[in-house]
Amino acid sequence: YAELQATSEELENMQQIYTVYEAQKRARADWADTLWVNLNMEQLTDGIEDYLRRLKRLDKRVRKMPIYGVVDQGMKSFKESLPLIQDLKNDALRDRHWKRLME
Repeated sequence: YAELQATSEELENMQQIYTVYEAQKRARADWADTLWVNLNMEQLTDGIEDYLRRLKRLDKRVRKMPIYGVVDQGMKSFKESLPLIQDLKNDALRDRHWKRLME
């Protein structure tokens, strides 16, 4: 039953990653449904940083799994896009700027 035990442990480890992934996925869906005018950049930044911290706090065995790197990189990519979103949300952007961006 050693293989069964190893498989069970692997599934438990994957479940830990999936729990964090699913929570951030729901949060990102909520953020995506937020009207642009109501978008709170601090909330987005704090939120994704919290999910990254939660992921990083997982056990070392879990962090060594290949899927951990995929989830971690996906969250980091989202975090890296936040400055662009912040720039686009700048009140100085006028309709003429948006039209130029869309060209």
